[in-house]
Amino acid sequence: MSYLQYRNKPVVRLRFVRIEYINILKVPPRKQESLNDVISSVWYIANKFGVDKQHAHHVEKLALSIFDLTWKYHRLVERDRLFLQVAAILHAIGYYVNFSDHHIHAYSMIKTQNIMGFSDR
Repeated sequence: MSYLQYRNKPVVRLRFVRIEYINILKVPPRKQESLNDVISSVWYIANKFGVDKQHAHHVEKLALSIFDLTWKYHRLVERDRLFLQVAAILHAIGYYVNFSDHHIHAYSMIKTQNIMGFSDR
């Protein structure tokens, strides 16, 4: 079962038996549009700093696949999935400044960007 199939499902616990009601809920169109806008703004930032699109897309796909396949173990929420997706896309942004210590540069560059839907907290 994937994360999308498990999220927001009611759980009933009966002493030693655990029964999960699996109802596939669709993401509301407005919410999906706002998520698409956030991801689009992140790709804009990645392109601005010359991130290898093919590599970033591959890392994004792998990270989200692992998240979805292991959701029943970690039970993180959709917001955490979005954080992972953004991190996967922007993980190599620091190479724009310097190959050495690119991870430090990536951290400072991401902190200074105004990513739609994110705050400093």
